[in-house]
Amino acid sequence: MSTNEEGRAGIREFEADTCKELASSTALLISLMLRPTGAASVPSLPEVTAAKPKAASVAQSTAHDREPRTAPAADSPWSDEDSRQTRPSPPTRVFHLLAGPAVAGSVGVLPGISPGVGALLGVRLNATRLLLSAFFSPNKRGRAEADSAAQGEFRLLSLGASACHELGSGTPAWGLCASSDWQRLTGEGISQSDVLLSARHTADFFTLGGGALVSICVRKWLCLPMRLEALLPTRRPAFTFAAAGVVQRPATVSGRFVIFAEFSVL
Repeated sequence: MSTNEEGRAGIREFEADTCKELASSTALLISLMLRPTGAASVPSLPEVTAAKPKAASVAQSTAHDREPRTAPAADSPWSDEDSRQTRPSPPTRVFHLLAGPAVAGSVGVLPGISPGVGALLGVRLNATRLLLSAFFSPNKRGRAEADSAAQGEFRLLSLGASACHELGSGTPAWGLCASSDWQRLTGEGISQSDVLLSARHTADFFTLGGGALVSICVRKWLCLPMRLEALLPTRRPAFTFAAAGVVQRPATVSGRFVIFAEFSVL
């Protein structure tokens, strides 16, 4: 048998005892000649059965690796709960009903320095007080400058409303006040010491006031506010005798000091 492979010529001779052996040898030789060079050295690959799910997982991993990765958020020292707690909460409305006794001292309406007693009732909303007040100053004796025999006794009734606002929240708290009062001045006197009959006169007028407030709280339910204010009368009624002249007349500007025990009822 002659062959020609890659420019090389060859002659192979086959010898066999029988024709069957000769045919088998010739078939083997032809099959070897038909196989590509080096194919015999390539090992056969095993049948892949479980490799498909692995390849799928590898593909999923590869696809996951291709997705853009975001850097993990830096740990914040403040949690969401802390940030909610640190946010300033809206101011709450603090409402109290106020009531209590008061003492006062005034100058300029009655002769000399006149003490008085009274009471206050009102409300407090946060740093603002809205108050109604009533004061009574007992009799004070006064004399005419021209004639000391002309004299009288004078008393004062005051009903008023005021508004105070605290500007400082420390201890003590302080603030400003404005007030308006209805005043009733009653006088009774004589012009001469030997006259038994006395003259009596009553005059009503209003005053507008303004001043400062200082408040000291000794308990949650008890404070001691103090007010010092100046009062301007809308008119100045005079208690006079014809012969002796003026016995008493309110001053152009009078003053009043008030301290009261403020109980928070509600």
